[in-house]
Amino acid sequence: MDNLEKLADAFDLPVPEILTPPSPADLAGHFEDLGIEEPRAHYGPLAVGMVH
Repeated sequence: MDNLEKLADAFDLPVPEILTPPSPADLAGHFEDLGIEEPRAHYGPLAVGMVH
């Protein structure tokens, strides 16, 4: 928990925001910024960098 609080402080975000997954709309915008087409976008753990 201490590390989570340190991370939240480093990004100037509340802890709950760090633990809340992004919405599909936010992910779609991120993929668009990266040049990834929407139909190929995967909204699972791989998409948000949680699993490699």
